[in-house]
Amino acid sequence: MIPMAKESKQLVERIQSIIMSAKRDVGEKEVAQMYEERYGVRLRDVLRGGGYGGVAEVVSGVKEVLVRRVGPDVVFSFKGVAVEEGAKPAASKGLMDLEAIIASLDPSLSSETYVYATIPRAAGFPPDLFPHLESYQNEPEGHSVIIPTHSTAHLPEGTPTTFTSKRITLKVHSSLESVGLTAKISSLFAKHGVPCNIVAGYHHDHLYVPVEKAEDALALLKNM
Repeated sequence: MIPMAKESKQLVERIQSIIMSAKRDVGEKEVAQMYEERYGVRLRDVLRGGGYGGVAEVVSGVKEVLVRRVGPDVVFSFKGVAVEEGAKPAASKGLMDLEAIIASLDPSLSSETYVYATIPRAAGFPPDLFPHLESYQNEPEGHSVIIPTHSTAHLPEGTPTTFTSKRITLKVHSSLESVGLTAKISSLFAKHGVPCNIVAGYHHDHLYVPVEKAEDALALLKNM
């Protein structure tokens, strides 16, 4: 059982309700283990310490590990579960000032090569694909994924892939509420003919560029 710390009783109850509403064979102990593997911190320490940054942030983390464990469809069984009244989502504590963000970009080029794919809903979502996901979007047309090229064997047979690319991660922690970075990068890359798809993570932005343009894109970012 997840420890029932007095100061976080409502949070514990919320996590338990999420697990139960998932209606899958996943226990609290397994969720706690997945949470630690994903975020590098023990869930019991988060609950006992009270410094979890907000109920919504922890709930979001629990949802994410459940989605990774049992598949995207589980989202629909508990996505409407609300946090307790009065709770506010934890705000990103990243940089807001555009000049400060650019000065601290610290772009890093991954050695991996990636591809985009979309999996039709009728094909179902292969459970063994989750450990290989780089990014996932639940679109009306199907399950949109970014995966390493060496993981394409886990896609349903016959699934086409596109946009073979390299990933550049901006190691600066920019706020999700900051303004102007995407426009700045898009404008710079457009001037030099570099196609780019930007995926925003909680802490970092990830840029997917064609393999043959990756080194050029990295140099442009370093000289911004």
